[in-house]
Amino acid sequence: MAQYRIKQSRILKFRLPKGYDLNKIQIGIPVMGNEASKVGLQNVGDTILPSGKFGSACRCNAYGYSYPDKSQPPKRRYVSTNWIQPFGNAYASSVAVDIYKSCYLQIEVPPTEIELVLFEDKSKRRFVVANLTSTIRNNYLKETINIFLEIYGFCYIFSDEINFSEVMKRQRCNWEILPPGEKPSVHLTNQLKMQGENIDTFDISRLSFLEKYKSEQIVEGVNADLRTVI
Repeated sequence: MAQYRIKQSRILKFRLPKGYDLNKIQIGIPVMGNEASKVGLQNVGDTILPSGKFGSACRCNAYGYSYPDKSQPPKRRYVSTNWIQPFGNAYASSVAVDIYKSCYLQIEVPPTEIELVLFEDKSKRRFVVANLTSTIRNNYLKETINIFLEIYGFCYIFSDEINFSEVMKRQRCNWEILPPGEKPSVHLTNQLKMQGENIDTFDISRLSFLEKYKSEQIVEGVNADLRTVI
């Protein structure tokens, strides 16, 4: 298996090395020390979305980003409301004044959500590799490389695909996993009752709806919506 090493802080463009097949390549690094634990990977098969704490490439990957559309003229929009005393009179009652300013329309770019996986080959060698979906292979190879460069300072382009086992079901991510045992809706209802608050809420109704299904895992995201794995 041929490999092409990239070592720098960031790339602006990427061209696939000659002889490398886009549908077979893999991007990653060998595990020689703490490379896996650095991003939160512990066991073979673990999958994680890299934390935005590593830098701008990881933040864009996890949260997306926005930029001003300067191809269009700026538009006047509401910014905030200030309470002032009219005419500078310290004894007058405060009045609300809306603040407006000219702003460019913001273009929202969704996150690429490139995940890293801890993989072990037949020779028991371990790698931290990117989970390259067809969309990522065709559109986000540069972004994938920059994530590795931002975290580790280098990465490899492997000429052959590292095949993932179908039995790998373990998953780790930068989300908060709801604890097993008591149903989340029951726990939340009990907490609200103890605090004397209303229990007829949309949150409880949503959790109760999810609990009707036989799910293997329920995951509550810190920066994303509630998800269930059926």
